[in-house]
Amino acid sequence: MGNEAQHIARTPEQVLGKPTEIQRDASIDVARGIAIIAIVVTHVLRGLNAAHLLGHGSWIAATDRVLCLWELSVFAFLGGIFVAKSVSKRSMGTYLQERTFQFVVLYLLWTALQGGVQLFAARLVNNPSSIGLLLRVWAPTGQLWYLPWLVLATLVFVPLRPWRPERAPWVLGLAALLSIAFWGLDGGAIGTQGLGLVVFFVGGMILGVDRLRSALQSTPFVVAGVGGVALLAVGTLIAVYALPTAPTIGWSGRTVSTVALGVVLSVVMSAAVLVSARAVRSWGFLALCGRRSLDIFLGHIIMASGSRIILMMLGVHSVVLLVAVCVVAGVLGPLVASAALRRIGLAWVFDGPKLPTRDRKRSRRSRPAPSPASATEVGAS
Repeated sequence: MGNEAQHIARTPEQVLGKPTEIQRDASIDVARGIAIIAIVVTHVLRGLNAAHLLGHGSWIAATDRVLCLWELSVFAFLGGIFVAKSVSKRSMGTYLQERTFQFVVLYLLWTALQGGVQLFAARLVNNPSSIGLLLRVWAPTGQLWYLPWLVLATLVFVPLRPWRPERAPWVLGLAALLSIAFWGLDGGAIGTQGLGLVVFFVGGMILGVDRLRSALQSTPFVVAGVGGVALLAVGTLIAVYALPTAPTIGWSGRTVSTVALGVVLSVVMSAAVLVSARAVRSWGFLALCGRRSLDIFLGHIIMASGSRIILMMLGVHSVVLLVAVCVVAGVLGPLVASAALRRIGLAWVFDGPKLPTRDRKRSRRSRPAPSPASATEVGAS
């Protein structure tokens, strides 16, 4: 997810209507869209399962394991590919300050929002909240652990500038050792979650967006579609029957062999998703979800849980209907909510606030207010 907030707004080329740039960005947007929808599906299934609405089928754990092998690794990898270009547009210190401020504030804000909803609906949700839980900000709830993970990964690895050729091998090796050592760990506190994803974030920084685009564009559509689907199918079959450890779950049952298999499958299936995105890059809705992935990531738990509660109150028991409605609500709900908030000047709820600086304050005093078009362009930089 790493650069989602900066790339939610349209780029200057998109504002000017240049089709080549839109086409080049489509595969990456689609890949991120596939990943965020998979994340929604995972959390919907977990919520319904915790509410004892899915029965006791073995398919629940198998689906969770398969999706967890690639959904967050794709997210982390795509979050890293834009870092080098973003750093080149500002100083390293400025980049780190802006990113840290943005995602720390988003984390605290959504911890309060999500926890407040759980507290208000304590009798209806699967995991009732309390004032004490709201104040335990060192122990993230739900999906929000990814935000402090992203801050820590940025602060530790971005200053190493792994995109420089002379630094890439040893930084990637260090990240790989860290990821493998803590593959599958979720200690429930900031700094102990998602460590298996570090190698993907660093790998994305090393590859960079230009080389990724070039590699995707050089892959024929048929090869991308057939090859990507085939790799995903084979990886899914292996994951269902061989029980590999996923990057962020499975610490209790991990062994050397399950970790080794999990690492291989995670890399292969993540690559398969990226390649497959090349074949479906014209699917506008997936690309939209990719561009608005931060919106969906932040809001999907509240939206999906709310729809589940409503369906339960209406007496709906169909598993297919429950899953379908909750997934649609988890994807479309945040898109609608974020669009509405942006229209009334509350974009910072989903995008995060800008870091206030003296230079910005001085420039605001000396310059006229920007037009909507130029504001859009600045937001994409």
